Amino acid sequence: PGDRKLTPPAAPDGVSVHPGKSAVTIYFRLPHLYRPSGEAGPVLSYQIIVNPNRRKVIFTGRDIVTLQGKRTVFDVIGGLTSGKAYTFSVAAVNNAGAGEPVVVGPITVQ
Repeated sequence: PGDRKLTPPAAPDGVSVHPGKSAVTIYFRLPHLYRPSGEAGPVLSYQIIVNPNRRKVIFTGRDIVTLQGKRTVFDVIGGLTSGKAYTFSVAAVNNAGAGEPVVVGPITVQ
């Protein structure tokens, strides 16, 4: 047990981004907790990088909403410019750091 190395979590599954008025809603499923190369500890937060401008948004604790029965996580990112296209990089984070991200986009905000 002492020789296992903690690894970052796997990428979230089923990432999708839905545009709204000056905002987007991002949906994704929890990543797998096990990786053959080591042991991924529990997911502590999710990191979303919004491009352009590399705006970093971190979701933790009560900021993460899980839809009952589906194990689907979602949150809303506001403050976006209508008519502008963005890409979104979504990664799970544990004590070893951020895992591999899933990139979605470009998505044009309404």
